[in-house]
Amino acid sequence: MKRNEVSEYRFQGLDMLKAICAFLVVCIHAPFPGEFGQYFTSLTRVAVPIFFMISGFFYPAVRKNKAEIKQMGKIIKLCLSANAIYLIWGILCILVQGKSLVEYFRQVLSAKALIKLFVFNESPFSGHLWYLGALFYVLLIVYFCERAIGNESLFIKIQCLVSPMLLAADLILGKYSLLLIGREFPLLMVRNFLFVGLP
Repeated sequence: MKRNEVSEYRFQGLDMLKAICAFLVVCIHAPFPGEFGQYFTSLTRVAVPIFFMISGFFYPAVRKNKAEIKQMGKIIKLCLSANAIYLIWGILCILVQGKSLVEYFRQVLSAKALIKLFVFNESPFSGHLWYLGALFYVLLIVYFCERAIGNESLFIKIQCLVSPMLLAADLILGKYSLLLIGREFPLLMVRNFLFVGLP
């Protein structure tokens, strides 16, 4: 079976891997307590990059079926609906706590929050929704870069050159920034479409 034919075949192993990764994502946001929890949370961080890799694995089938725009539309709809659900949840929490709705909207719709959303994929309604925005940006960038370059094998070579550099930037500015540079950077600067999604 050729890799472009993946859409016509069910990969049960990948389904199992996605189920495991979904559990790991839950563990990231609701970690186990104590020292064990800290170590286990470090291991769970593989989940999101694996989700990006699985999306990349299936992308040739999307391209073969000329369904790139449709795929991006699905991600946008999912992104908008998830943000709407968390916006409603945020409003309900504010009302139950008796806090100011005006202040809440001032926070989530501030220029700073919108810059974080559009530049770093950081949703003002719930932090974990960054993944959907990042996935959309990755699909958009790949779509336009493929068309701009026009040669699939050249595009793959460029990807192979750029990806290690982006991963290195993620390590240097993220996980090992304190060791290598002597300072820490905000998580959203490295956990985004550029340093996690594209590679």
